[in-house]
Amino acid sequence: MVRILLTLIICFSINYSCSVKKQTCETNLDKIFLNEKPKNLKIKGTAYIKSTPVLFLFKQSKLKIFTPFGKKIGEFDKNLITKELSFIKELPITLEEILTAKIYKNNISKISCENGYTVLRKNNINFYIKNSKIKYIKWKNYKIEYSYNFSKVSIIKLYNKDKVLLKIYLK
Repeated sequence: MVRILLTLIICFSINYSCSVKKQTCETNLDKIFLNEKPKNLKIKGTAYIKSTPVLFLFKQSKLKIFTPFGKKIGEFDKNLITKELSFIKELPITLEEILTAKIYKNNISKISCENGYTVLRKNNINFYIKNSKIKYIKWKNYKIEYSYNFSKVSIIKLYNKDKVLLKIYLK
C-alpha cells in the first residue's frame, strides 16, 4: 500500500513539474515581439569584421559604416551588402529584427520547448528564447548569438558553423 502511494506521489509530482516547466517555457513572449516597425529606430555600435573594427549607424533601414576615425566607408541596406555577409540577404527576417533582438509576430509556425528554451519557428528560422529574451537564432549553418547588459542587447555574434563572421557591440 505504501509502495503504491509513493508511486502515485512520484508520478503526480513528475507530471506536475513537467507541466509547470512547459507553462513557464511559453510565457512572457510578448516582450520579444514587434507589433509594428519602430519609428525613428537608431542603433549605433562597433562591429568587427574579420578582426577589423568599424563603426556603424543603423537608421531608417540603412546601415552606414565608418572607419574608427569617422570616415564613411559605405551605406548599405539588406539588398546591398558585402560578399562575406551576403547570407543576410537570404534571411527571411529584417535587419531591425536582428539588431533589436525582437521579431514580428507574423508567420510563426511553431512554438515548443527544448532544453529550457522556448523555441519559435518562423520561416525556417529557430529563435531560442529564455527569460523573455532571444538568446540565439539558428538558420541553416548560421547562428546569431546575443549577450545582454541590463536587459539591453550589448553584443551580437554571427557564426557560420563555428566560425565567427561578425561581432557587433551596441552602444
